[in-house]
Amino acid sequence: MATQYGSNVNDTLLGSVEGDEIYGWAQGNAAGDEGPASDNDHLVGDLGNDTIRGGNGVDYLWGGAGEDLLYGGAGDDFDNAGDPVEGALSGGEGNDTAYGGAGRDLLFGDTGNDSLFGDAGDDDALGGEGHDSLFGGAGNDRLWGQEGQDSLIGGEGNDYFEGGDDSDTVDGGIGQDSVWGGRGADRVIGGAGNDQLVGDRGAEDTEGGNDTLLGGDGDDSIWGESGADRLDGGAGKDELAGGIGKDTLLGGAGDDVVFDDLGDGLDSLNGGAGTDWLVLDRSGMTTGLTVSFAAAGKIGNADGVRYTGFERFAVDAGSGNDKITGNVGSDDFDGNAGNDTLTGGKGNDEIEGGLGRDVLSAGAGKDWFIFADTLGGNNIDRVIDFVSKDDTFRLDDGVFSGVALGKLAAGAFRQGKVAGDANDRIIYDKAAGKLYFDADGNGAGAAVQFATVKVGTAIVADDFFVF
Repeated sequence: MATQYGSNVNDTLLGSVEGDEIYGWAQGNAAGDEGPASDNDHLVGDLGNDTIRGGNGVDYLWGGAGEDLLYGGAGDDFDNAGDPVEGALSGGEGNDTAYGGAGRDLLFGDTGNDSLFGDAGDDDALGGEGHDSLFGGAGNDRLWGQEGQDSLIGGEGNDYFEGGDDSDTVDGGIGQDSVWGGRGADRVIGGAGNDQLVGDRGAEDTEGGNDTLLGGDGDDSIWGESGADRLDGGAGKDELAGGIGKDTLLGGAGDDVVFDDLGDGLDSLNGGAGTDWLVLDRSGMTTGLTVSFAAAGKIGNADGVRYTGFERFAVDAGSGNDKITGNVGSDDFDGNAGNDTLTGGKGNDEIEGGLGRDVLSAGAGKDWFIFADTLGGNNIDRVIDFVSKDDTFRLDDGVFSGVALGKLAAGAFRQGKVAGDANDRIIYDKAAGKLYFDADGNGAGAAVQFATVKVGTAIVADDFFVF
C-alpha cells in the first residue's frame, strides 16, 4: 500500500496497482484532514482498494478499479459546466463509497454497488451500473439511480430524483421534491413538503412497472402512469392520477382531487377523509356515457371504475348522447357534443350542456348553467329548474360577443319577444319560456335562441354573468 501527499498548490497524483492512500495536500498540513482552500487537485487511485481525500478546493477524484473510499472535502467538487456527467468524485469499477463533503459536489458511482453521500451543498449523484445507495443530505440535490435496484434518499432541501432502470426505492425527505421512478416497480415516498411524484415517463417509458407512490404530508401531485400502481396522497390537498393500468388510488386526509381518464383501466378509487373530487375525463368517447353518482359503487359504462369516499364529482363527457346524474354534493358536468341529459342534484353545481339539444337540471343549491358553444338551431338547451337569484346563466364572451364582462347590465336585458333598442342583448320571452341572444339589439340581425325554461319562470338581468 502506498501513501501519497500532494502540496499546498494544485496537484495531480496517480496511485499504483496496490491499494493507495492519497491526500491532496502536503504532509503535516495544519488543517489536518482538510487542505488549503486554493488547493485544486486531480487524484486518481488506479487499481486496488484506494482511499482518496481531496481536501478544500475544486477537486477531481477518481477511484479506478477496486473498492474505493473517496472524500471530496470542503469546496465545490464539480466540473465547471455543472452538467450530470462523470465528474469530480468518480468511483470507477468496484463497490465504492464517496463523500462529497461541504460544497457543491458531483459523485459518480460507475460500475459496482456504490454508496454516494452528497453531504452539505447542492449535489449531483449518479449511481451508474449496480445496486447503488445515494444520499443527498442537506441542500437541493439531484440524484440519478440509473441502472440497477437503487436506493435514493434526499434528506433536507428541494430535491430531484430519477430512479432509472429496474425497481428503485426513493425517499424525498423534507422539502418540495420531484421524483421520476423510471422503469421497474418503484417505491416512492415524498415525505414532508409539497412533492411531485411520477411512477414513470408514460409514453417515453413503455416498460413502467407497478409502482407504489406515497405522498406523505403536504399538497402533493402524484401520477402513476403505466402499470398497476398504488397511489396514496397522505395528508394534505393532493392530486392523484393513476394512468394506464389497474390502479388503486387513495386520497387520504385532506381535500383531494382524483383523476380518471378514458382507457386508464379498471381502477379502484377512494377519496379518503376530507371533501374530495372525483374527475372523470371521458371526452374521447363517441358512444353515450351513463353515469349516476347517487351512491358509491360501479360507474355505468365508464370503464368499470369503482369508487368510494367522494363528495364532489366532475365529468367531461364525449360526443355521444350522455346521461349523467350527480348526488348531494357539488357537481361539475360538461356534456360536450350530443343531446345530453345532465342532472346535478343537491349542492352548488356547474352544468354545461355543450353542443346539441341538452336537458339540464341542477336541483337545489346555487347553480351555474354555462353556455360556451356556438349558438344555432341545433344547440338550444332546456333548463328544467332555474331559480332566479339562486342560479346563474354563465355566458362566454367569445359566443355572446359585444356584451360587457361581469354581471349583465340592466340595460342589456329585455323581457319581451324582441329587442327594444340597440343596447338589448339578452331577450327573454317569458310567455314562451325562451331565451335569445341578439348581437345588435334592434338592428337588422336576428336574435338567436340558446335556451328554454319553464313558461313563466322569473328571470332578471342579475341572473346573467358574462365571463
